Amino acid sequence: MKSTLLNIPKEVSSDSDLAKARSDLESVAQWYSISRQELASLSKDLNSIPSHIDISSITSLGNIGQVIPFILSRLNDINTYVFVLFALILDIAVIVSFKRVISSNQVAPSIREQSSPPLI
Repeated sequence: MKSTLLNIPKEVSSDSDLAKARSDLESVAQWYSISRQELASLSKDLNSIPSHIDISSITSLGNIGQVIPFILSRLNDINTYVFVLFALILDIAVIVSFKRVISSNQVAPSIREQSSPPLI
C-alpha cells in the first residue's frame, strides 16, 4: 500500500491521469478504513484517530456539477469567502472593462486600410 501512495501523481495533465489518481486515492482511503476497523477490534484507544479519510474533495475533481456542493461544504472555512470574493471582484472588473471597450466610440482600423498597396 505504501508503494501505491508513493505512485500517486502530484500533478495531473489529462483525464486519464485524474481518473487513475482518483481511483488510487479511493483505494487507499478504503484500505485505511479497513485497517482502522481491524485496529479498533484489537485496541479500544483509537478515538483520536478518524475512522475514515475525507476524500469528498477528490471525488469531485473534474466534475463541474460538484462545484456548488463543494463550496457549500466549506462554508466554515474563511478561505472560501476570500476566494469567492476575489472571483467576484475579477468578474466585475472584466465586465466593466468590456463595457468600456464596447461603449468607446473609437473604431479600430480595418485590415484593408493597414495593408500596403499592391506591387505591380
